[in-house]
This record gives sequence, structure tokens and C-alpha cells, in this order.
Amino acid sequence: MGKKKATKHFNQTSFFESYPKDKWATFSYSLKKLIEETKGKQVIVLTIPTLKDVKLYQKNRKNTLSVKMNKFCKENIVHYIDLLPFFDTVKNPDELYVECDGHWNEKGERLAADLILKHPIYQKVITF
Repeated sequence: MGKKKATKHFNQTSFFESYPKDKWATFSYSLKKLIEETKGKQVIVLTIPTLKDVKLYQKNRKNTLSVKMNKFCKENIVHYIDLLPFFDTVKNPDELYVECDGHWNEKGERLAADLILKHPIYQKVITF
């Protein structure tokens, strides 16, 4: 499937724009259980945008997931890094993803790794 066809098949919503209540309840419950399993260790939660998420954010500037995640992480005393605003700074986000399946390519992986490793939250956790 070519790039135009793949882009055309994107659903026109994103979890970053609007996270369904029923899915949020399940997701937050699962995440809370995972946090409990860490038994007090430092935890960093990441939100990882797909190409669709980045493109819709560039168009609509909506990121309600970040608000929910920030609130959840503060309440559960864990750290949170949202990669969407960083991926938004890339002029052509298509260059960060494998065309056929939406995973990051080498350039996308390098960007994410650099962002995480240099992020103040990550720096705080590894020096704790």
C-alpha cells in the first residue's frame, strides 16, 4: 500500500485528541496495577505517538491525553514524558516512521532515544 493510500486509511481521530472513557478506565486500572508491581521503584510512563497522532496534532493542536496522563501520574507518584510535542517539531514526520507498518524507523528511534535520554525527568531518575 502506497503512502497516499496508507494515509487515506487513517481513522481521523487519535487517542491524544480524545481518549474514550471506557478505554481510559481499563487503561488506567492496568497501569495502576503495573505501578503497584514495581514496589516503590522509580517509574517513567511514556506516551508514544503514531504518525497519525503527529499529523492530527499538527492539524488540530489537541492533546487531551497528556492532561489525563499528567493527572494520573501525579496522583500515582510516577513520572511522565509525552513524546508528541517533541515529534511535532519535526517538519516532515513521515521521515520518522516505516511506511508499511507505522513503527519508527532508525531516524524515529534515534529521535526518541535522544529525547528520552536528555529529558530532565529521565536524568532525575537515573541520578536518583
